[in-house]
Amino acid sequence: MKKYGIAGILLAVFLAGSLFLPPRIMEWQDRRKIGTSQTEEVQEVVLREQVFMTLTQRLALLDTERQGVDTLALLNGKNFTQETIEAQVLGEIRLLAEQEILKDMDLKSLSFIDATVSFFVDLEDTEKSTMVWYGEALTNEYQLGFQLDDESGKIIRISQVRRKIYNSYTEIAETDSSANIAVAGSSGLGPEELKEIGERWGEYLGCTVTDLGETLMPFYINGIEEQIFRAEAEEMMGKGYSEEEAYRRILAAWGISVSEVKEGRKALLTDEGGETEYCFHSNQEEIINIFPQ
Repeated sequence: MKKYGIAGILLAVFLAGSLFLPPRIMEWQDRRKIGTSQTEEVQEVVLREQVFMTLTQRLALLDTERQGVDTLALLNGKNFTQETIEAQVLGEIRLLAEQEILKDMDLKSLSFIDATVSFFVDLEDTEKSTMVWYGEALTNEYQLGFQLDDESGKIIRISQVRRKIYNSYTEIAETDSSANIAVAGSSGLGPEELKEIGERWGEYLGCTVTDLGETLMPFYINGIEEQIFRAEAEEMMGKGYSEEEAYRRILAAWGISVSEVKEGRKALLTDEGGETEYCFHSNQEEIINIFPQ
């Protein structure tokens, strides 16, 4: 019996140690890491003197599907810092509201939430780089997501979303039928309104605008899917279908509602450095979502 008692005590000590030691060991390892540095092998990037780039050239570096572009998170940009970015963002949002690119904005309730900046560099030509701020702002009615070009101080992407739909920063009771009815009865902007916004957006960015008409495919289709979609469309057009009819048939085959497509419009923005295609999307949830393709 004495042997069993000793074995039981040893087992209890072992179990207690198994619960106590791992966290202690992890804490000890963490304390050892504090104040030490580690080296990881990454691709060497040697920045050369930066060349002047137009807005469309800087936007090309932000293409998520482009190869050979490296990204680095920064604390501050070249022209704006954590102390100055708020004033710049709020000033640009007010300007977009005054130009009626943003709709129905209560500027008195406009507030800044946060912003972080990222650095983009072309690994094949390190003379080419850009910095972009990403962040959010709010009004009583809307949540605003933005990207701001550190070079020009201009907002290059923005979305205006009803907070009654996405209430990340405010709570609306599910029983508030008046709010639900207001959202349910809302609709997005029409094609002509989106066309006007596209023209104003080009003026805001200082670019020449060529309207490309309504979008023929959903804005959320990624690059690979778009290539497949267009290839199927060209094959159908080769059989005698018009472009719009070919796109409609493919949408139906892919199980996508035509209404999802009619919520957007495209415009081509051109400056002396090249061109960028922008999409302007709107529905009952988003008053406007403006983004480069």
